[in-house]
Amino acid sequence: MGAFFQPFLEKPLRPHLGKTLTLLEKSELDLLPQRHGDLWKSCEHTSIKPDSPTTLIMDGHVWLDPLKAKVLAHLIAKSLAERDPDWAFLYKKNLSLGRLNRLHQKLENMVSPLEHKSFFVLHDTYQYLEKRYGLQAKGVLFLSPDMPLSGKKLRRLAGAIRRAQKRCSPRRGRFIYF
Repeated sequence: MGAFFQPFLEKPLRPHLGKTLTLLEKSELDLLPQRHGDLWKSCEHTSIKPDSPTTLIMDGHVWLDPLKAKVLAHLIAKSLAERDPDWAFLYKKNLSLGRLNRLHQKLENMVSPLEHKSFFVLHDTYQYLEKRYGLQAKGVLFLSPDMPLSGKKLRRLAGAIRRAQKRCSPRRGRFIYF
């Protein structure tokens, strides 16, 4: 996807330089910056430091927005057609966006009752989905299951929930709504 999102891929892809398509560098995607702040501090999962003068750290989970996934599909099909013109017709033919359109419609209907409910996410991957469908994540619990929740972080989360003066309830192991 891009150097700031999956930096561990830089080294194995180096021999293929010039043959790779770095999708997150495409302006058509309108990327969002990675979130920072008290309840988002544990979501930084990149080797680039937030205060780096060279780049703003962007959120690479762009494919979780079905409409942005359509843009990705177009970019990939176009790149493949340019690199392999003999089969360009097949890449264009296989570019079927019906499933992404149906997913978008389904998600719109499914999440509309949650529009005004706040929640915490276990891992900060949903920013594009939140923006697309008007959802309101308030913070992240874990970077990954390998990184346990610290007492300090738990206190910050509990304070945020108390300030919201609402009751928490876990749902399907993915979100904590309040």
